[in-house]
Amino acid sequence: MLTNKIPSASILWQRHEELILEVFVRALKMLCLEKNLPDAENRINETLYLKARLMYFKLPSKQRPAFFGLFLEPQNQPQTEKDVGEKFLLKKPDLKWRLENKLDPDPYTAIKDYDIECKRLGRPLRRDRVLNEDYVKKGILRFLNVEHSYGKGMTLGAMIGYVQNMEFKDILKEINQCIIQIQTHNIPSIKFSAKKNSRKEIIETAQKLYRTEISPSSFNLRHIWVDLRK
Repeated sequence: MLTNKIPSASILWQRHEELILEVFVRALKMLCLEKNLPDAENRINETLYLKARLMYFKLPSKQRPAFFGLFLEPQNQPQTEKDVGEKFLLKKPDLKWRLENKLDPDPYTAIKDYDIECKRLGRPLRRDRVLNEDYVKKGILRFLNVEHSYGKGMTLGAMIGYVQNMEFKDILKEINQCIIQIQTHNIPSIKFSAKKNSRKEIIETAQKLYRTEISPSSFNLRHIWVDLRK
């Protein structure tokens, strides 16, 4: 007699992540074709949000994430009573996709947020704004530091990089140099498996992080870079 096995919570979250990333990769491909895309990060985020909405509803219903729970710059949400009043609740990831495991009866674990932080990449545009350094210090570290607590309660999250100038390999070199200088956390270098030189491409990789201040400690941070060079 055949029985349908109920998938574990970790498998369900992994499936949700795959579907969410599928939506965003499709949305980023549309973003590449945008003729008058603004340079400002928040304006790109707003445009990406709209593209993601569009691509979500273009997916067959069976392939869509649990529901359209995408929010632009929402505040972090408390997960238990212990979070009430904590400063990290004032922080706002660029994008947050709420997920629900309908098979989990526990209200504290059944609803989780998949956080996505977006950053521009390339040469510094101002002396006080070093883009590639910001990707680390105002991006990756926000998934590691309790002050922001991005990805709290999750083992998965993502960074989106908008490449506005410079070559991919030169940006990657600068980012990894910045990572080496971080003393408060042991952060592995970012490595992309494929070496491509075509324009208007999207490259992806994953980075295994160990978090000492945020639970769960083992965290898989996805990196998706899109070529927006004009």
